[in-house]
Amino acid sequence: MMKLTVFVVLLLSAISAFAHGYVAEVDIAGKSYMGNVPGGPANPSIIFQISDVSPVKGASNPSLNCGLNATSATLVASANPGDKIDFHWRGGGGSNVRLLFSSWTLMEY
Repeated sequence: MMKLTVFVVLLLSAISAFAHGYVAEVDIAGKSYMGNVPGGPANPSIIFQISDVSPVKGASNPSLNCGLNATSATLVASANPGDKIDFHWRGGGGSNVRLLFSSWTLMEY
């Protein structure tokens, strides 16, 4: 029983560590657009760049909509009605682990 408890605690800790991430790529109608790593060098992108993947707290926090210290996207992409749009999230802290949010609520728009 002790081993199972330790395993569950470690598993939940790992999940918690990967719960914060950023949009690394967006696919629109089969065309991929890459984003920038948080706090890294800024390359032209349709995705806002954030400074950090830490949680944004407080309903009046100006970073709530776009992320911590977000800088505006420098490019624009077109999408037509009915186009498939996929958001590809990556874990923060340099982990670059793809995050799967199929059953979680996210703010994407």
